[in-house]
Amino acid sequence: MVGMSSVWPMEENPEVERGEAALVAAARHDRAAFSQLYRQYLPRIYRYLLARLPTPDDAADACQQVFLKALEAIPSYDERGLPFAAWIFRIARNTAIDAVRRRRSTVPWEHLPESAHPHEPEQPESAFLRRESLSRFEELLAPLDDDRRDLLTLRFVAGLTSKEIAGILG
Repeated sequence: MVGMSSVWPMEENPEVERGEAALVAAARHDRAAFSQLYRQYLPRIYRYLLARLPTPDDAADACQQVFLKALEAIPSYDERGLPFAAWIFRIARNTAIDAVRRRRSTVPWEHLPESAHPHEPEQPESAFLRRESLSRFEELLAPLDDDRRDLLTLRFVAGLTSKEIAGILG
């Protein structure tokens, strides 16, 4: 699979967790601190949503919604044993579920005229490799129920730890 080292689950590190806890505490009142969290989590959230949603544009839209919801809710975030990663990925999971529900009742993206969805072209080779990798991953996950599919996507696409996944899935 392409770039597995970039998606392999992160190891738990108490020092990093303490630093992140301080950053999260600051982000409750400071947009610059939240901006740091955004930069830190954006790639992982996007990869997770890309694996859960049908198009890169759907994933990008959902990603924006996740961070907007997180920005609005972070003042009331209370760790209570739930790491920030689990909290924000729970928001991402719920946003993906909502997006899939909404998409069922809309016109498919590919049926819209090209002028309705302009975007920067992706390099052909990287687009092909990304699609192939995600396609193979989706094939392997297809026979699984939604909970197991989420578990594996959170672990191997988003790179979350077991503790973070437990916080998301309950």
